[in-house]
Parts: sequence; C-alpha cells; structure tokens
Amino acid sequence: MTNNAIVTGGSGFLGSVLVEHLVRDGWTVHNLDLQYPKSNTPAVMHHAVDVIDKEQLEALSLPRGAHVIHLAGRQYNKPVKRRDRARFFREGNVEGTRNVLALARRLEAASFSFVSTDMVYGKPQRTPVDKDHPRKPFGPYGESKVAAEDLIASKDLPFRVMVYRPRLIVGPGRFGLMTKLFAAIRHNRPVPMIGSGTNTYQMISVFDCADAIVRGIAREDAQGVFNLGSEPRWASKDLIETLIARAGSRSPVVPLPSALLKPVLRVLDRFDLSPLVPEQFEIADQHYVLDVSEANERLGWYPVHGDDEMMIAAYEEYCASFPEAEAVRPSLRDSRSA
Repeated sequence: MTNNAIVTGGSGFLGSVLVEHLVRDGWTVHNLDLQYPKSNTPAVMHHAVDVIDKEQLEALSLPRGAHVIHLAGRQYNKPVKRRDRARFFREGNVEGTRNVLALARRLEAASFSFVSTDMVYGKPQRTPVDKDHPRKPFGPYGESKVAAEDLIASKDLPFRVMVYRPRLIVGPGRFGLMTKLFAAIRHNRPVPMIGSGTNTYQMISVFDCADAIVRGIAREDAQGVFNLGSEPRWASKDLIETLIARAGSRSPVVPLPSALLKPVLRVLDRFDLSPLVPEQFEIADQHYVLDVSEANERLGWYPVHGDDEMMIAAYEEYCASFPEAEAVRPSLRDSRSA
C-alpha cells in the first residue's frame, strides 16, 4: 500500500491532528491548504492552494496512487450573513469537493475520504441515528454537505470512497461555538441552555475522529458511510456543570424553555442577530446520538476519549490562549480525577 497521503485542509483543527497521526505512522503527507501547517517536519509538504480554484489544483505536481483525504470546506467558524449562506457553503463545500474529486481521478488515487457532518440528518426521527436515517438538514451548511455527498455518490469512481459523518468535533484547539460558553464560565456568568438539558448531546474527540480516518485508508476493504461519535454518557446539563465545577467557576446553568426561545432565535436569525444559527439551536434540546456500529465493525474503531475530557482540554487551552486577568484560571490537570 502506498504511504503517500494528500490532505486538503491539513492545517485546520482536525487536519493538524490527522497529519500528525499520519506522520507518526510513517506516512508522507502533502497538505493542500491556504494556511501553513503547524507541523515542521520533512514528512509534510505544504501546497498553498484553495480547493475552490480548479486551476490551482490542476497545476499541482503530486504523487500518483496516493490516498486523498478531503477535509477542506466552509463551516460556521465565522459569521455568515443569512442571505449569503447558500452561495458561501455551496462554493466551498460542493464546488470544492468537485475539484478535489477531479484531482483524485487525475492522480489515480488509492482511496478518497470525505469528512461530511451529522448536520445532514437534521432533527433525529429515531435514535440512535443510523447512516440510513433520512437526510433533512436545517440549513445551507448541512444542505451543502448533502450535495457534496450526492456528488461523490453520483460518480463512477475507480477508487474506494469513505464518507464520515462526525458529531461536533471537540478537543484542544477548537473553540468556535464553545467560545462564548468558555468566556461565560471563565467570568462566572450565567450559562443559558436551550431546553431542560436532560437530553444526551453526543460529540466526538478530534483524536478519535482522526483515528477513524487513518483506519479507513489503512483497511483495503473499507468503504461506505460511517457515523462517528463518542460514548454517549452525558446529559447536556450534566456535561456543562461538570466543566463548570472542574474550572472552579461559579457560573449557574439556566435552562430556558425551548418553545419560547427557539421562535425568538428564528426571528433574530432573519436579521443576522442570533448568537446561533438554526442548524445549531434547532437540535440543541434533542436526544441526538449517532449509531457508530458500522465504524466499530468495519474499521475496528472505538472512541477512546470522553466528551468531558475533551471539553476540559479545550477550555484549558482557551484559558492559555487568552491570558486575561485571572477570572477563573483553573488547575484543570489536578481536577480531572475529581
């Protein structure tokens, strides 16, 4: 098996962990990303390209027969005006995928891995949510991932294809949606919650996610769609209260009735004033657990890291990254066994 991997978006949150994992396992990695990678090893060759630029991809000189892992895409890591969302996500997630598929064909790739999202499912109609659950996303981000999945499925591809649908990926280095939560906890402010918080809200460790992808390319019989999620042990309210306690914060958790809050958020979203987009708040109070049995059985993959562990690691790095006055500066490493 070739030991060359081409990773789009290898400088990002998941990409950095994945590239490190591949290098540790002896792979040579070509990273296609506008940003330079964190890794400074000869085993990683960086190509500063944008995957939505077809001509840039066509001009690249890359090894034939490599495994192509497509992570690059657009998500809600920065505000996107409501009227621009459909175009923004389609351009990055559908046209970008089309271009990377063409690159994989040209290079006669050994396999093609695509990281989609659990947001393709929309509101769970049954739980756990299996890979054959109807795909009815709430908004343009999920819709763009459905379109990218359909684009991949519509092609008669001469290589193995793995599509991964992870839950919210968490771990050190990922703030995003968590930034406001972490800021509130750090400064002992109330933490509002949509609904009672008794629902199980599964996530996935960035390390477990990367491990699944590496297992997929390493197993020559692996192909198809795989859900990725952690062991579903936590109710939403319990998880946040555990983080608050380990941070030494005095933040109270304030559950708010979904029936009252969601209509307000929908109206605010129309005017680009909502702190969350529909794809985030519509499922915030839902029991949402993915069925990961396909990954268990066909990849030999089982999640190792818990949501609490990853949330604490992310919060710890948030505090280290933004050294404000010591509002709530925890000794998290000493409290994890509590």
